Formats: sequence, structure tokens, C-alpha cells
Amino acid sequence: SDKTLQYFQGTADALGKTLKDIGFIWIWEGVLCAKRCTSFALWGDATEKGELIHVRSLDGLGYLQDPVTEAYAQEYPVVIICNPEDDNAFLYPTTAGYSVEDGFNEKGISVCNLWSINSDDSKDGSPMGVRLFEALYKSDNAEEAIEVITTHKTFGYNYIVCDANIPESYAIETTKNLTYVGTWDHQSENTSPFFKIKHVIRRSNCFVDPTLSKTQRPIYNPRSIFYLLNFRESYGWINSWLRYKAMSTAIQ
Repeated sequence: SDKTLQYFQGTADALGKTLKDIGFIWIWEGVLCAKRCTSFALWGDATEKGELIHVRSLDGLGYLQDPVTEAYAQEYPVVIICNPEDDNAFLYPTTAGYSVEDGFNEKGISVCNLWSINSDDSKDGSPMGVRLFEALYKSDNAEEAIEVITTHKTFGYNYIVCDANIPESYAIETTKNLTYVGTWDHQSENTSPFFKIKHVIRRSNCFVDPTLSKTQRPIYNPRSIFYLLNFRESYGWINSWLRYKAMSTAIQ
């Protein structure tokens, strides 16, 4: 949108860079392919007072290193606060020189993204970072945020979208042509070896929904010995499962 483009231009002007340099950072999805992220949300019976808690671990940038200073991206964390005139104020944590992976706005809507590689992807569409950025300033509720991030899709991602006003959280899984949206008691959230926990949504870097999982792994079970022994192509499904299980065990 024009407002997003203005934000990129303003960032470029402030840093003395070109719009092309800044724009590239926001559209380079498909290059990073991070496999070490996790996120979970708890609310209702899962928290002491029923409040909503959304947690995100962004570990995928840990190996990005500046070739000049030799510093790693995560050595320079920043928090960006935006207060547009006609839209929702919002906040997102990131690293210097990077775009947006997650954040929350003044209406109590939070969104986070986790890469999930698959065979149904395309460079034609609106980059994930742009969609997530626009969801933060445009959305007054979870449904609106989900609509933004699932329109003009590109590569494969998991999202967790939360609405602190209800409160409620949703897991969203996307490929170029497929979309899954579910909360804690959806059937897909309880398909073995994954399992449901009341008022809890959590994700690592693989799909839980059986339909979308077919686009990324031939065996639904990510902890299959065939992945462990490299008899089947694996993008880290064992590790993704271990992070999912670790989150679940800690929450329980």
C-alpha cells in the first residue's frame, strides 16, 4: 500500500540509503529459510487470571553476520514503535537493519510468523513481512489480521494471531494456495503425534494440519525414524518436533 511504501521511503531517508536497499530487506523471503523458531500463546484456563500471553522466540537470525564488523544480527536488538495518524499504533521487536517478524498493536492484536518450507510456494504475491506489517496497523480484531496475512500469499509460513480482547488465539498455516486456521480445540491440533492443550496454541517450523503437511513431508509424523536416519528428505522435522514437545511439556 501507499502507507507501507511511505514507511520504507522514510526509513531509507533516515538512514541515508536508497529505497531499493530498504525494499530488498522487506522482500528477501525465501532466502533465510530459518528452522529454529518457536511461538506459543496461552489464555483462559491456561493462565492465572485468564489473561492472554503470547511468547515468540526468534532464533533464526542467530547466524546472520555482518561481513565488515563481524557482528551478528542478534547483537543489535531494537524495538520499533509506530504511531500512524489514521491507523493503529503498533510495536515490533527486530534487529537493526531487518524487517518485521512479529508485533502487536494498540487494539490488543498480536501476530507472529514462523517459516515452514514446502513445495507449494511462489515469488508472486505480497511478501510476508509486508503483509504482517500491514496487519499490525490495519487490524482491529483477529479476523482482520488473518485476512491480511492470508491474502496474496507467497511462501510457506506458520502464524499465531492473538486477540487479547476476547481473549483467543489462532494458528494459521499457509502455502501459496492452501490455508489452515484453527484454535486449540480444532481437530488438526490433536492429530498424533501433535496434541491439544486447553486454551494453548503453539508452533515450531512445521505444519500440523494434515492437508498442508503433505506439501512439505511425505510422512506426516515429523519424528519418524525415516527422517532421523535421512531415508527421507528432511528440513529439520525431528528438531521441529522436539521444540514443539519441549514447549508443550513446559506449558503442561
